[in-house]
Amino acid sequence: MEATPTSPERKAGWKLWAGMLVFGLAGLGVAIELTVLHVRVHLDPAFRSFCAINETVNCDTVAQSPYSVFLGVPVSVWGILGYLAMSGVAIAAFLLKRRGRDVLAGMMLALTGFSVGMSLVLGGISTFKLKCFCLLCMFTYGINLVLLVLSLLEARRWGVAASLQAAVDFVAGEWKRVLPVGIFGSVAVVALLAFYPAYWATPAHADVDLSTGVDALGDPWIGAKEPKLTIIEYSDYQCPHCRRGHEEMRALLAKHPDDVRLVHRNYPLDEACNPKIKSAFHPYACEYAKLSVCAGEQGKFWEANDYLFENGKQESPITPAALVKAIKADPGKLEACMKSSAAQSRVDANIQEGIRRGIQGTPSFQVGDKVYPGRLPPEVIDSFLSPAK
Repeated sequence: MEATPTSPERKAGWKLWAGMLVFGLAGLGVAIELTVLHVRVHLDPAFRSFCAINETVNCDTVAQSPYSVFLGVPVSVWGILGYLAMSGVAIAAFLLKRRGRDVLAGMMLALTGFSVGMSLVLGGISTFKLKCFCLLCMFTYGINLVLLVLSLLEARRWGVAASLQAAVDFVAGEWKRVLPVGIFGSVAVVALLAFYPAYWATPAHADVDLSTGVDALGDPWIGAKEPKLTIIEYSDYQCPHCRRGHEEMRALLAKHPDDVRLVHRNYPLDEACNPKIKSAFHPYACEYAKLSVCAGEQGKFWEANDYLFENGKQESPITPAALVKAIKADPGKLEACMKSSAAQSRVDANIQEGIRRGIQGTPSFQVGDKVYPGRLPPEVIDSFLSPAK
């Protein structure tokens, strides 16, 4: 038998639904902000969000991870759909009289329970896989938990099991009324899967034909033959911040192809070859550095460089075969180079030069004798490229 709330309970119910609407809309706002952040992180190399605080708390790093996309659509976009659904149920509660709100309570409880489950999954990925946290994401986890508590309190007014059963019975018994909503939702999901642009799979730098070469120390360069500004980057292919730096530098080269030269030096944060690293950190970085050197022996360093930055943060290691296929290199020559001592010696020389220059982390950029950790300040670039007054 369905419980009948008293007048004070009905007033409390309105407050619960008002709270669910407020938090649902708040979650919607945060999900939209996360979607904008995701787009800008991938398309604007110079973009840094307000919550890119450090190595551990960094929304940009999380947004760049493969876990930020599910079934070809950003997780934040799925969140927008979820919050729209929850807000819609809350609005429906205000439009209906008492009858039918037990059904809505069951629906809301199911939606919020699912959202909290997803929060646990995503939080676990941040903790154990990425070892990096997104403040905005964590805010949505808190919103989801509050929504679950509010929906649970509302469901208890009708009986938790009874409200869930009422929702199931409504869908089964009123399928003709539910069908249009289901079709609309299905069409929206299919449209997302089919047409959402995969902008994260496209390098942010422009595809510009640039000169390349090797400097006096044997390090590869790209850009101007007679540069006004030479930038030496110390980088690690497993470092997400290095990937951002890579995109920013390539965008700078595309904008100033006749004025800027970029020199690459490997500085893998991997204890296997870097004596400054005392514990496991980037376990494949030394091998990736060797792969880039060996690709360079075939005149394909910058193709390998782009590929390694694009794929270096993936969970499974990049194999020589995968690189060969991607850059159309000679597999026999690459294998022989990887087994030779010359490739490791080249990487070691880069590391020792980095240590001599006082490199503490990646990316770091050297202009002249000065090293800039993290990011090259725009004013330094402007000082070389701005017309003389």
